[in-house]
Amino acid sequence: MTSTIIDMRNKILIALVTVLSLSTLEMQAQYGYGYGYGYNPYMQQQQMQQAYEYGRMQAERDQQALRNNPDRVFASLVDKLGKGYVYGDEWYCKAYDDAEHLAVQLDDARGYLMLGRMEELGIGYGGNKKYAKKMYAAGAELNKVGSKECRQELRRIEAGNWYTSADAEAYKLYWSQIVTNSYAASNALSSQGSSSSSGSSYSSGRSKKSSGTCTACGGTGVNPTHISGSSGSMSSWNAYYNNSGTKCPYCGYYDGHMHDRCSSCNVPNK
Repeated sequence: MTSTIIDMRNKILIALVTVLSLSTLEMQAQYGYGYGYGYNPYMQQQQMQQAYEYGRMQAERDQQALRNNPDRVFASLVDKLGKGYVYGDEWYCKAYDDAEHLAVQLDDARGYLMLGRMEELGIGYGGNKKYAKKMYAAGAELNKVGSKECRQELRRIEAGNWYTSADAEAYKLYWSQIVTNSYAASNALSSQGSSSSSGSSYSSGRSKKSSGTCTACGGTGVNPTHISGSSGSMSSWNAYYNNSGTKCPYCGYYDGHMHDRCSSCNVPNK
């Protein structure tokens, strides 16, 4: 009887020791503690290093994906041109780098178009008119988005109409307005999304615009962003048509294109 009790007690002790041993191993694996529950800084440092390396590689992959997306690069390019008007030449140089990447690395006609314009206008690293003509020609041969504009720029140059310093200032202002309008539209959408009803938001926006000069168009009543071709969105929206070879007073382009009414302050009745 006594030996049986002793055997049962020994079995219970063995079971308890086994459970405690497994618990200790789990804590070591999960929390990085060594024998005697001492803190193991090396294991913690190793985990932090692994997390950092993973985050860094993920960020590099995301950045590379953006750099390989022509639309994203073009958007970044225009954004930097707009910022250059406010913050100075450093941003024009960054925009030039984007244009060069878009043209040379991604073989995108929009990159050649913007390189040509910046060279001809003397913006960023630009200033070489012969090189500008080569960029227009390279973009014109691609038959992609932007190739049509490259051909129009070539015809303008062949007619002897080189851009001037006044044109450079007009383009800088134009790019700045594009970025400003883009941010304004984004903020407007954000405000509408957070308002309690679309009707009250629209009424509030209209009253603010009527109290001063419209920030979207500068008070002209014309959308500064042009529409390529001879027709706009709807006839009641059409505000101005620019003839090819004539400098547009709203965007500075010389090609034939349309401008619609400003959607913020000059909405047609019909």
